[in-house]
Amino acid sequence: MKYTKNYKIGFHQTDLNFKLKPYEFMNMAQDIATDHVQSKGCGQLDLRKDDLAWMLIKMNTEFIQMPCNMQDVVMQTWHKGQMGPIFYRDYTIHDTEGNLLIKSTSIWATVNIKTRSLSRPKSILEDCILHEDAMTDRNIKLRIPSGLPLIKEYIHNVTYSDIDCNSHVNNTSYVIWALNCLPYNLVAKQGIKSIEISYLNETKPETDVTIQIYSATDGNYYFKIFNTEGLPLALLRIGVN
Repeated sequence: MKYTKNYKIGFHQTDLNFKLKPYEFMNMAQDIATDHVQSKGCGQLDLRKDDLAWMLIKMNTEFIQMPCNMQDVVMQTWHKGQMGPIFYRDYTIHDTEGNLLIKSTSIWATVNIKTRSLSRPKSILEDCILHEDAMTDRNIKLRIPSGLPLIKEYIHNVTYSDIDCNSHVNNTSYVIWALNCLPYNLVAKQGIKSIEISYLNETKPETDVTIQIYSATDGNYYFKIFNTEGLPLALLRIGVN
């Protein structure tokens, strides 16, 4: 019931400590999820026949021990069931000795590409449901505690490297923006222990987005990302070791 893929962590995926960059895990998660749904006949090209597409709504990840450069790892993903157009999917990465390195849970939806609204597809993935939790989080939206101090605000112009095949900002780009807003030594020396992100609205190329950073006393940093009209695009929480 689990879809398994073996990876060797590449040099281009690691940081100055030869550890996997947190956002590279997000790329790997998109990669293996895509492979899994394609193997079940409901990949992006299959859904487009019915004017549908997959959309990531929420992802919550804990980094227990970051894989290192040239390390062989085993990644698994599985479908945990659905509620209407909402689908639940988990991920794990283990080393070759079976030690858990990373665990993650995500919420996806199927969207009508013409109306941009949620739309339930015909029967898909019903033969591969596995009721096992890598993490237990079914909250659709990340909640940012009230009263946190705003420590910085950045403006980012959306460019070519941010955009994916759906002509909007890729899921991973939001995480890259947030990580780049944190102090270099904080990320490079202390490391990241968790990332939680809610995707609220799509972001188009050649637009400006505002990134606000809030600091909590428990080692978490929270991010609000919105466009020039004030429309919220994403909310993030990054936990620092």
